[in-house]
Amino acid sequence: MLKSGMKESILNILKIIDFNFTTVIAAIEFFYGYQIFNHYNFKELFELYRFADKYLIDDLMDYITLFISYRISPSNVAEIYNLAIASNCFMKIKEKCFDFLVFCMNENIPVESFDSVILKK
Repeated sequence: MLKSGMKESILNILKIIDFNFTTVIAAIEFFYGYQIFNHYNFKELFELYRFADKYLIDDLMDYITLFISYRISPSNVAEIYNLAIASNCFMKIKEKCFDFLVFCMNENIPVESFDSVILKK
């Protein structure tokens, strides 16, 4: 973005007004190679993903997707799935959660807060 010929590259300034400080700091820490994602809850990670999506940061989107994918469990799948539905840009996670929910149903594994799941595929 800062080398693309866009307004930001001409002014050498990038104003970020639609994301909170925590989200921006998390992105900057990612750029510097810090492995800090264990300190954030799923809602914050989804906001960070939205940031990465807006600013076309594919590596960060891939990392967050992988990070969340490995943490899907019966105790959090409903929360993650509903956040993915609400974000409307996290299709890979939504699909992984849906598949995990189907697996849990087939294996009779109880899912915490299953009644809160908004079933959309």
